[in-house]
Amino acid sequence: VSQMRNNKGNATIIAVSVCMSLILVMCVIFEYMQMLIICNGIKSAVQSAVVSTVVANYDDSYSQLREGYSGGYTYVDTDFTETIDTWNVYARLDELLGLQEDGDKHIKYIGTEKEYSITNMRIETENTDFAQGNAIKNLNATVYLDVESPVRLSGRELLPLKVTMKVKASYVPKF
Repeated sequence: VSQMRNNKGNATIIAVSVCMSLILVMCVIFEYMQMLIICNGIKSAVQSAVVSTVVANYDDSYSQLREGYSGGYTYVDTDFTETIDTWNVYARLDELLGLQEDGDKHIKYIGTEKEYSITNMRIETENTDFAQGNAIKNLNATVYLDVESPVRLSGRELLPLKVTMKVKASYVPKF
């Protein structure tokens, strides 16, 4: 009975449990913040690459830019035909982010460890309607890509975090 009333050391177990729980929550928060930082950097680089692609279509834009028209059309023979270049956005991303191509993945390494990989890039272009006067929509390019970043805990790589990103860029004539 006297041993049951002895409460020495009971707080130690609770304190260790609380500390371990806090460490686990902080690890989750840090991994989430790391993924946010990675995704923001990738989004900026993709926007830069897509804007380069959209601006490259400037030379194929209909010549009536003064009327607010930004369609990707060119005059061939007796009619206008749609022309949109899609360049190699992956090559531009590899250059901007320092990625290494490995099959269908483009991987960013820090030393020998993988920081993230980019796969399944899809580019959808939306041309303006061919009409005179003010166009309702612009020459747009939307890129969808999958980003995968490994989660590490105690030096071990756990299941990766996977995010599908959507990045949009538009060409709007300035004059």
